[in-house]
Amino acid sequence: MHWWWGFFNTNGRGTCGPSTGVVPPNVGRAANTELASEANNRFLALNNTGLFIGCTAGPPINCQIPWYVVNVEIVIPEMFGIPAILYPNPNDDVLNDNCRDYLLYFNDPHFDNFDDKACIPPDDMDFYYDGLIDVMNDNRPSGRDFISVNVPNKWGTFSDLPPNVFFYEHGPVFSYGTIIESLVNPYPSIETPPM
Repeated sequence: MHWWWGFFNTNGRGTCGPSTGVVPPNVGRAANTELASEANNRFLALNNTGLFIGCTAGPPINCQIPWYVVNVEIVIPEMFGIPAILYPNPNDDVLNDNCRDYLLYFNDPHFDNFDDKACIPPDDMDFYYDGLIDVMNDNRPSGRDFISVNVPNKWGTFSDLPPNVFFYEHGPVFSYGTIIESLVNPYPSIETPPM
């Protein structure tokens, strides 16, 4: 799918580009929340939250391994209000063309293609997902596991532009912690992963 970035996904506009169409309300996410959802699904896949065979007495059955999180730490990779520019794309072939200049999404209104970059095609979504994972790994505190990420739609203004002209960007908020598995019930006290 082609996805509007946060702010642009308003008034039931749904998706954009060749795959236009109103997305059902339960699916109607913008690009930023779609990236967060994919990253959070990665947590579920990587941290033993899948099925475990034979975890009860008697005939083998499928059940989930209980787990909980302790020592949760929130990390917001941000400086000067623009985290995206802290992570330039090392493979960028044309500098400052407003096209994958950074690992995190950053749409700069100084460039002519600003409006085009509000609609993110699948290849760019893959690129920004990979970038989000790179930034997630770069900011992971020692000895902590990735728990979750929120990617709110962030925006701001430049001093040389009119006050109603905004840039749009990634603004990830990561949580990390220690994941503990338990095959016994009742569960130990649970510290809920923040979002």
